[in-house]
Amino acid sequence: MRHFLFIVLLLLWLPLAAQAQQAMVRSGEHEGYSRLVAPLPGSLDWKVMHAGQDVTFTVSGYDKGYDVSTVYNFISRGRVQDITPLPNGFVIRLGCDCRVASFIDKKQYVVLDITSPGVKRSVAFIPMNTVIDQTRETADTADPQAMDVALPLAPVKPQSRIKPVDLPTLARAPLSETEQESLAEVQRRLTRELSTATTRGLLTPAPGPPLPLGRRAQVDLSAITLPDAPPPIPKPVPPDDVVNNMRVTSSMDVPGVALKADDAQSLSGLTCPANTSLDIVNWADNRPFHQQTGDLRRELYQEFDHINREAALKLAKLYIHYGFGAEARQILLLDDELRHSQKMLLDIASIFETGIAPPDSMLHALMDCETDVALWAMLARQDLGVEHTVDPRPALLSLNKLPIHLRNFLAPALSRRLLAHGDADAAATALRSLERLPATLPSSAKLAQAEIALDEGHVEKATDGLADVADDNAEHSPEALVALVDTRIAARQPISPETANLVEAYAKELSQTELGPELRRAHVLALARSGQFDNAFAGSKKLDVEDATKLQMRLFEELTASAEDVVFLEYVLERSPQDFTKLPKLQKVALAARLFDLGFAEQAQTILSDIADQPRSDSRQLLAARIALDLSQPMRAQAELIEIAGEEADLLRAKAKQMAGAHAEAHDLYRLANNDEAAVQAAWLADDSERFALSDNTIFGPVLALSDAAVAVPPEVDGMLARGEAALTESSAARQTLLDLLQAPELNVDLTDVTQ
Repeated sequence: MRHFLFIVLLLLWLPLAAQAQQAMVRSGEHEGYSRLVAPLPGSLDWKVMHAGQDVTFTVSGYDKGYDVSTVYNFISRGRVQDITPLPNGFVIRLGCDCRVASFIDKKQYVVLDITSPGVKRSVAFIPMNTVIDQTRETADTADPQAMDVALPLAPVKPQSRIKPVDLPTLARAPLSETEQESLAEVQRRLTRELSTATTRGLLTPAPGPPLPLGRRAQVDLSAITLPDAPPPIPKPVPPDDVVNNMRVTSSMDVPGVALKADDAQSLSGLTCPANTSLDIVNWADNRPFHQQTGDLRRELYQEFDHINREAALKLAKLYIHYGFGAEARQILLLDDELRHSQKMLLDIASIFETGIAPPDSMLHALMDCETDVALWAMLARQDLGVEHTVDPRPALLSLNKLPIHLRNFLAPALSRRLLAHGDADAAATALRSLERLPATLPSSAKLAQAEIALDEGHVEKATDGLADVADDNAEHSPEALVALVDTRIAARQPISPETANLVEAYAKELSQTELGPELRRAHVLALARSGQFDNAFAGSKKLDVEDATKLQMRLFEELTASAEDVVFLEYVLERSPQDFTKLPKLQKVALAARLFDLGFAEQAQTILSDIADQPRSDSRQLLAARIALDLSQPMRAQAELIEIAGEEADLLRAKAKQMAGAHAEAHDLYRLANNDEAAVQAAWLADDSERFALSDNTIFGPVLALSDAAVAVPPEVDGMLARGEAALTESSAARQTLLDLLQAPELNVDLTDVTQ
């Protein structure tokens, strides 16, 4: 039965393990097109083919597959009707006569835009029934020779190019220092803008040289969709910083045709909100809070009880500035237009109210933005996930811009999310924004500090911090108490009865909250660690059946580790061996070892028999062998020691051999274990003890010599009296030899272990 359950669990685990290694496909819905973003593992080649209603994306040399389970969380099935995973990619079934464009973003993601018919885009579409074969290197560098990588937006006529030899030679004076600096700035900006445009697919390479004869072109120029012509660029007015007709400018200086710096997109295709839209620090002034709210509340309603949207929006922002999430949501929900146009403010208000944003919040898709919204995107999640790397710098910069009262509330939350994600350095950095302040750290920050110390292995520092928070009687004291109990139990530190009573008080007060079950569990464990096992076992029975069973197994661990002998035996011996079947393997070995040390070898052997001997475990097999020897089971002891090496195993084997009557083999094993005294004893008990060369430097040597010596009368002794006197002398010497043997410390043979 156990093998059957193991196989079932294994079969259930394998798909989950495989899925954990898959790359996550992210999605986003936009006006006119749907976007899919697939991570590109390593420097691998990838291909996209559009044939009929199917678009196939594959990556060469990749066999772990893609996870498409969350694709429809953010898009509908209008354009992407279905998506089927492949071992090395996926197949998209289109729900319309859509066109598909693909390009590389940030050198590690492939972006697929499924565009509705008639919608014009600035990126080139994939021709029908044509394989677009792209690699990371060619896609990032936009090689002009790579005809299969990207399509030109417009054909370039080679004959229209001006050859270098036709350029007139102009006589120029050497550039001044100011001109050189301006020229260098022009080069830097031009390089940066060209790189960004090429990565996003806004710029594509010009056609290369003609294809060799016999090779068909893979580019269908008729399928190219050209973007709308931009409006004419107005002639700029020469500003004051013009130097010899040269001026540093950028695309942001051209009105109406360029993206601003804050208009960057996330990987899901959503536009990252500008920092000016989340300027929370300026959503309030220096007047007292009641004056600001009073003025805005008077303006909240116009005549006929109509909402003044401008005043309502200002009032909601004011509440967010002070961290009142529920009040901000209440104001925004008063008007339908504000409810739909200010979804981000509603999500931020939810973060203040509940700690996270709703599951359908757009903030979840903006975590990779480089603007201030990155902070709220990280706080919107319960955890940051592990499917991609998180850059914490934008969020940390945004945190430092906030008012002090918001930093006190948000910095610990951000720190704990970063710590759970595995970035302890960034978690500590988030707390430093509070540590630099002269005020005392809030309890939430102290709790986050303790968790960081625990993650870094500083147990004493962590327990001191947790105890400090627990004694504050603050909002996070119950949570700190739970962490303190778990930390001290893991570190084998004692827990005072006063701490156990404090946990019990919080458990009763917060019994109906989410923290209630954790407090009840911590209370039971605290009772056990403080030596109150009667109350601990009684408390564990009051929990749910499954929780009670798991908790009682933890109690037996504590019982084995710290209970007094009488208490330990009282709780263990009154239970049947089946009650310990759910104990972990190491805990069963520890329980059996303590029973054996207290003289209950049979009970210890029963518990050990429930542990499989395959794979072999040194601690389990050595303990089983000692128990078998104690129960006079030498053959079983030898069987337990199969495949177990080491000096202790050799000594146990020798003792088992000696107990079984194989004294000669025991002698050899004792000699290998460098136990000469035991080897001599085994040799003395052996039938052919002469072959073990018992030398005269041991007490057995003279005895053997005495037993082998023949009694001979010296020739010079004549007469019966003389021979009798000589025999008495021999007898006296023999008696002295035997007396020395009986009194010698070497003669320490345990006759109870000898089987005649």
